[in-house]
Amino acid sequence: MSENQKKLKLASLALLVLVVPWVVSVVSSMLGGIHLLNIMMLVATFFNILLGVLGIGAANMPTRARRLPGLMVIALLVNAAYLMEVFYYDYSFVLAIINALVVVAFVVFAKAVIKEDIH
Repeated sequence: MSENQKKLKLASLALLVLVVPWVVSVVSSMLGGIHLLNIMMLVATFFNILLGVLGIGAANMPTRARRLPGLMVIALLVNAAYLMEVFYYDYSFVLAIINALVVVAFVVFAKAVIKEDIH
């Protein structure tokens, strides 16, 4: 297993670990009613789980990383939209920024694994 594969696996595990505080935050936010911010957080949580599971598989078998680019673009867009909403609604942005940084790290490491697999 190469260094990039190990880093991709760590980023994938970090995404799966971040799901727990996101779910707690979503549930506590929804007690006050369903808002667009909660829906975006649920969508971002779904993409975190999806990227985490597929990223672990791609770290184990690099040929699987070739099906990640489309999903990575969508996940980046969802996280960017969520970050804009967090700043607009003046919500706690620490968790959102940490999540966005982990998603960006995941994308960087996944691209490196794809590049290694091609060569």
